[in-house]
Amino acid sequence: MNIPVVRNTYAAETVIYRTIEQDGHKIGYLRLIHFYDVTFDQFEAGVEALLADGCEGIVFDLRANGGGFLDSVRSVLDYILPEGPIVKIVFADKTSTVVTSDSSCMEKIPMVVLVDNNTASAAELFTAALMDYDYATVM
Repeated sequence: MNIPVVRNTYAAETVIYRTIEQDGHKIGYLRLIHFYDVTFDQFEAGVEALLADGCEGIVFDLRANGGGFLDSVRSVLDYILPEGPIVKIVFADKTSTVVTSDSSCMEKIPMVVLVDNNTASAAELFTAALMDYDYATVM
């Protein structure tokens, strides 16, 4: 049996989104599967599509999100949050650095973050930062 194989570059799908309409209200649903290098572009496209569709709020689903890269979650949080600290990193040699968000941010709308026992690492940082800035309700 011959099976043709096509060599190509494939990007991991780390963000899935859709609009949910109920009782005349549109709510955005955005599932973050991982925080990888491709996540920010997919996240930004998803949020912009949901807002363009008229969504009044967004549910971020991080259930079973095991985390990913710090740079990826930082980019996503920088997109959402106003200027300020995101996380302080303390290294083994006792030096530290603070990861911050710049002054540009998305419009503040109602947000909910869904988590479970398998939400970890960068996904926990995402959740904690939105809580710290009082941007989301966590469920």
